[in-house]
Amino acid sequence: MLTTRDVADVGLLAHVGPAEAEGWAIAMLAPLESEEARRTDLLGTVRTFLTHNGNTEAASAALGVHRRTLTYRLGRAETLLGRRFSDPGLRAELWMAFTVRDR
Repeated sequence: MLTTRDVADVGLLAHVGPAEAEGWAIAMLAPLESEEARRTDLLGTVRTFLTHNGNTEAASAALGVHRRTLTYRLGRAETLLGRRFSDPGLRAELWMAFTVRDR
């Protein structure tokens, strides 16, 4: 039986099978990889937004776009995902999906 300490020591993803984790990550990120999403690099936009802890000023500077452009892109991503970035669960799930994808 897993304890909280077990999960904390090695991380939650270490307790999920690689195939299951990869399948989940692919499904989670799929809306951001559609043809429409690729035109404005929504995947890169969301990753940068998350990397900068939701700070739109820092994320827009890192992307080299105006803050309003970033806001527009994030709105498009929310529409495609069917969820809002104000939901901390979405941000956590996306971060985990990127982590799995980067393995």
